[in-house]
Amino acid sequence: VVEEALGRVGSTAPGVDITTTAVTGRAAAEAILHHGRHADLIVVGSRGLGGFPGLLVGSVSQQVAAHADVPVAVIPAGVEMTDVSDGTTSIVVGVDGSDPSIRALRWAVEEARLRDVPLTAVYVYRSLREGSPFDAYAGVEESQLEELERQGGRTALGKLDRLLSDAGDLSDVKIEREVDPGSPAKVLISDAADESTLLVVGSRGHGGFSGLLLGSVSQQCLHHAEGPVVVTPVG
Repeated sequence: VVEEALGRVGSTAPGVDITTTAVTGRAAAEAILHHGRHADLIVVGSRGLGGFPGLLVGSVSQQVAAHADVPVAVIPAGVEMTDVSDGTTSIVVGVDGSDPSIRALRWAVEEARLRDVPLTAVYVYRSLREGSPFDAYAGVEESQLEELERQGGRTALGKLDRLLSDAGDLSDVKIEREVDPGSPAKVLISDAADESTLLVVGSRGHGGFSGLLLGSVSQQCLHHAEGPVVVTPVG
């Protein structure tokens, strides 16, 4: 099986040194984590042969993304790279100020620099019109709501600017800033709605429970993004 896989992909990158190995006696996720513990990046498919057909992301890829000490790239089943030159053309990274998201930002900046592609840093803030009690703003005029939304956007942009200023030298990286109200996962998936866009997220953000290894945003991105998703670890 390993030799067949090598034959299928080796011709697309003839200059890359590929070493193969077959492992027995370990569960798949455990074996991948063991061999990837000193790697710069672990790459897995979204679903393997052992998964249920209805699942978009298999248990192995979720376990690896949740427990790895290094960044993990999950490649959706529908992504076909017939030539290495057809790879990533842009990178989108979600930032909310949490430690995992800051690590995701720094990883994405370096990746954009290495690939020489543009990077979009996205900060999503809560919309007053979504997720609030139905009567929370019953007495507020529409013009006041709009001004509050604009104020929220300005505050979010200021936070994003500060986070970018702490991310190191960005002079040689083309960076776009984006602040949007709404659901973080929905916004990020929409921004990365292309197989050639690499989406980078932290394993957990501010909104997650501390006991969870993967937050709801990163899980939703893994399940629904069109292109590759990289999950960076907590520490």
